[in-house]
Amino acid sequence: MRVAVLDSKMGCASHRIDLIRTIAILMVIILHAAIETDPIVAQMTQASVWHWWTENIYNSLARPCIPLFVMLSGSLLLQPSKIEPLGEFFRKRFNRIGLPFLFWGTAYFAWRFLVNHEALSSSSILQGILTGPYYHFWFLYALVGLYLITPILRVIVAYADRKTLGYFILLWFLGVAIVPLLSLSGTYSLDGNVFVILGWIGYYLLGVYLLP
Repeated sequence: MRVAVLDSKMGCASHRIDLIRTIAILMVIILHAAIETDPIVAQMTQASVWHWWTENIYNSLARPCIPLFVMLSGSLLLQPSKIEPLGEFFRKRFNRIGLPFLFWGTAYFAWRFLVNHEALSSSSILQGILTGPYYHFWFLYALVGLYLITPILRVIVAYADRKTLGYFILLWFLGVAIVPLLSLSGTYSLDGNVFVILGWIGYYLLGVYLLP
C-alpha cells in the first residue's frame, strides 16, 4: 500500500513538472517572438505605439520562463534523497550539458565563420569558449555555476530546517530585488556588498523549498 501511495505521489509530481516545463518552453518562444529593437516612441504612429505596447506586454508576461526552468532544476537536483558521489554527479551533468555545448558550440563557430564571414583567431575562439560562442549560451554558463555549487547546497538542504531555508531565500530576494529598487529611487541607496547571496541561486533553492 505504501509503495502504491509513493508511486502515485511521484506520478503526480512528474505530471506537474512536465506541465511547468511545457509552460516555460512556450514562454521562451513567446519571449523571443516579442523581442524587437526599441523604437523612438515619440516618432511612431498611433498604430505602431499599440503594436509596441503589445510586444512589451507579451515580453513581460513571458519573463518568468528562465526562473521556472531554474526552479525546476532545483526541485529535481536539491532533494535530500539525491545522494551520489561527486564524480558521478558531474559525469551526469557533463552528459546533459557538456556534450550539447561541444556540438552547438562548434556549430555556432562554424556559423560565425561561414555565414557571418568572421575572421576567427585562436584568441577569439578561446574567448568564445570562455563566454560562449553566441549570446544564447549564457544559460548554459548559468547552469554550470549552479551545478558547481549543487553538492554544497544538497548538504544545506538536507540538514537545514525550513525556517533557515526561508531566511536564505529572503536574504537573496532583498539583495536581488529590494536593494536595486531602492537604488533606482535616486534618493537613497544601500551598498550592495551587504547581500552576498545573489544571482540564480535563490530561484534554485526556491524550487526545492516549494516542494510539498
